[in-house]
Amino acid sequence: MAKDLKYVGKPFPLKEASQKVTGQLLYNSDKKAYNLLHAKMLLSPIPHGIIKKINTAQAEKLPGVKGIFSYLNSPKTLYNSSVIEYDDDYSPKNELIFSKIVRHVGDRVAVVVAMDLETAQAAVDLIEVEYEELPVILDLEDALHNTNVQIQPPIPEYNYVIGNPASGFEDADYIFSHAFASPKGHHCTMETSCVIASCDSLGKVTIQTNTQNCWMVRYTVASALDIPLNDIRVIKVDGGGSFGLHLEATLEPLVAFLAKQTKGTVKLHLNRNETMLSTRCRTSVKTKIKTGVKKDGTITAMDIQVIADAGAYTSISAWMPKSIGNKVKRLYKIPNLSYKGNLVHTNTAVSGSFRGFGTAEIFAALDTHMGNLARELNLDQVEFRLKHVMNPYDNDPLTGHTFGNSGIKECLTEGAKAFGWDGKKNITSKNNSRYKYGIGVGCCAHTNGCFGYHQDFAAMTLRINEEGAALLNTGLHDLGGVGTKTMLAQIVSEVLDIEMSKVTPLECDTERSSYDVGTQATRTAYVGGNAAKAVSEKVMLMLLEEAAKMLSVPRTELIVEKGHIKAINNPEKAASYGEIVMYSLKNNKEIFAYDSYAAQANPTSYAVNFAEVRVDTKTGHVDVLKIVSAHDIGKAINPMLVEGQIQGGIAMGLGFALSEELEYTPEGKCKNPNFSNYFPFRASEMPEITKVLIEKGEVHGPWGAKGIAEITAGAVAPAIVNAVNNALNTNMTILPLNTERLLKEISTKVN
Repeated sequence: MAKDLKYVGKPFPLKEASQKVTGQLLYNSDKKAYNLLHAKMLLSPIPHGIIKKINTAQAEKLPGVKGIFSYLNSPKTLYNSSVIEYDDDYSPKNELIFSKIVRHVGDRVAVVVAMDLETAQAAVDLIEVEYEELPVILDLEDALHNTNVQIQPPIPEYNYVIGNPASGFEDADYIFSHAFASPKGHHCTMETSCVIASCDSLGKVTIQTNTQNCWMVRYTVASALDIPLNDIRVIKVDGGGSFGLHLEATLEPLVAFLAKQTKGTVKLHLNRNETMLSTRCRTSVKTKIKTGVKKDGTITAMDIQVIADAGAYTSISAWMPKSIGNKVKRLYKIPNLSYKGNLVHTNTAVSGSFRGFGTAEIFAALDTHMGNLARELNLDQVEFRLKHVMNPYDNDPLTGHTFGNSGIKECLTEGAKAFGWDGKKNITSKNNSRYKYGIGVGCCAHTNGCFGYHQDFAAMTLRINEEGAALLNTGLHDLGGVGTKTMLAQIVSEVLDIEMSKVTPLECDTERSSYDVGTQATRTAYVGGNAAKAVSEKVMLMLLEEAAKMLSVPRTELIVEKGHIKAINNPEKAASYGEIVMYSLKNNKEIFAYDSYAAQANPTSYAVNFAEVRVDTKTGHVDVLKIVSAHDIGKAINPMLVEGQIQGGIAMGLGFALSEELEYTPEGKCKNPNFSNYFPFRASEMPEITKVLIEKGEVHGPWGAKGIAEITAGAVAPAIVNAVNNALNTNMTILPLNTERLLKEISTKVN
C-alpha cells in the first residue's frame, strides 16, 4: 500500500508570502549600499545607424560623474547573452557591451556612472551624438528575402520531414491553408530590470541579479569582459517576476564592466520605458499552415512554415525555430508532416525567452488552424481534436523518445464536461444585433526540461543542523510567485517527515551552490524536484544509520515519525533529528549529503482551454465570460500554487490574444513602450476560471509530477480566437484581436 502523503499534493502558501506583504523581502531595486554608484544609459533614438561622433565633454564636467562609457572605451569582445552550454556553437556571438552601429530604438549608445541618479540623468542629457542613418528592415518576410540590408549574418534554416507529405496531400479530399501572425510583447514584470555589481580590491566582481540562470550569467560576463570565471560571483536575489525576461544576461556584462572600471558598487535600475525598449521581448512570429484532410476529418498531411523575428541581435532566438518545430510534433499525430523554421533579424527590440519560448506563438497558429478546419468540415471541435491527439507513451517520430503518460485526451473530455461544451454548442442563438456569443477550444503541448537538446541535471546538498532543521542548498532560481522554494520544502518535508517551517531552501549563488542548468523549459519540478527528493532520501538513510548506532537498534527495526526516529518494538528508545546530529558530531561526522539528478526523459505536459466570449460589434470589445483550463500535470505537488500558475498564465494569454502588442511606426520607432499605451489584462477584466487537473502520474517525475508554469499561457489564445471566430463567423488569424482589428473585420463582413 502506498504511503499517505503529508506534504506533497497538499496546498501551502508561499514560504515567503508574509515577507512580501510586509515589505521585508527586498528586490534589487529596493537595495542600497555604502558609496553606491548609479548608472544611467543613453539609448538610441533611431532604429539603424552608425555613430559618427560622441561628445561627452559637457557631461564629464558635472560634479559627481565618475565615468562615461561608450564604444570608444569599452571591450570589443563579441558575445552571446544566452549561451547555455560552455561549448555552445549554436548561438552566434554578435553582441557587444557597446557597438558603433545601433540596430534598434533602445540600443545602447553610452552610459554614465555618477554619485546619484539625478546627476547621472543630467549627464546623459548633455551627451551629444551624431548618427549616420541606415536602411531599416521591419517586416519578417522582407527580412527573410532582403539581400541588400543585413542586420546580422543569416541563421541556418531548421527543418524536418516526417513521412511523405507530398503523397499525403495527394490522398486528401480537401486542402486548407491559413496564414497567422503574432506580435512582439512585453513581459510586464512587477519589478523593472535591475542589476547591482561590485568589484573588490582583488578585482573580484560580485553580481546581484534576479536571473533565471546564475551560471549562464557568470559565463557570459567572463566572455564579454575576458576575465576568469573565478573572478566572478553571481548571486540570485529575490525579484518581482521574470517570465523569461531575465533568462539571458542582458544587463549583467555592462554593470560588471562598470563596477570594474569604477572599482566600486554600481546599480543600474531601468524604468518601464527602458525595460521595454532595451532588454528583451516576446518573439514576433509569422506562420503558414497547409493541411490535407479526408471528408471524415482524418488529417493526411500538414506543412508548417515559420518565420521568427530575433529583433536586432540573435541572443537566445537561435533556438526558436527548433523549439517551435519540436513542440509542433508533440500535440497531434500527423503521419506526413513537413516543417520549415527560419529566424530573421529586424530593426526592432531584441526578442528573448517569454513564458513557453514559442509555445504560445505556434499553438495560437496551429490550434486556430485546427478550429478553422473543424468549422469548414462541420465537425465538433472537441471530437476533431480527439481524433488526432497523442496517446500515452507515443514516441517522437524523429528521435524515438517517449512523450510520456499523455493526458491530453482526458484534458479534452474532462474539460469539456466542466465547461458544459455540449450544452453551449448553440450559443450563437443568443446573438442579437449588437452582441455576439461564441465558444472555442485551444490545445497546446510543452516540454519538461532540456533532455534531448543539451545537458539537463540538477545538483543539491542537504544538511541537518543540531536542532533537526534542514538547509537545502540548490542551484535553482525562484522567479517571484512561482513557489520554487515552497515546492522544494514540501519535498524535503515529505521525505524527512518534518514540518515545512524547519526546511530552508536556498537559491543559486555560484560560490556555494552546486551546478544547475537554470530555471527554464519547465524543468524545476520535474528535474529539480527529483534532485531534492534524491538528496533527502540520502540524508534520511544517514539519519537512520546514525540512529541505529545511537539507540543500539537494527536499522530495519526503526521507524520515522515527525522528525524523530523510534524503535518499533520499544517506543521509549527514540531520538530527535537534532539529538542524532549531536551524536553524529561527537563522533566526527555531520549529517550532510550531496546528490545530483540527470533527466531520464522529457515528457510532454498538455493543456486544453475552453472559452466563452461576448463580442460587442459596436465597440469591438471582447468580454471573456468563462474559461475552463484543463492540465495534464501528472501530480500536483502544491495545488494552491498550481492554481496560481493557471490564473497568471490565463491573464498573460488573454493579453496575448486580445490586447498586447509592441507597435512600431513605418520608420521603426516603438509607439507604446509604456503602460499608457500598452495594455496587459487587468484583474477587473478576468473571467470566471475553472481548473481541471489530470493527475495520471509521470514515470520519472517526483511522485509522478510534471511541470505547469509555462504551459498555462499556451492554450488561451487559440481558445479565445476560435470563440471569437465562432461568434462572428469569421476567420481572424492576426493577433491581438484588439478593438481596431475587430471593428475592421466586422465592417468588412457587413459590407
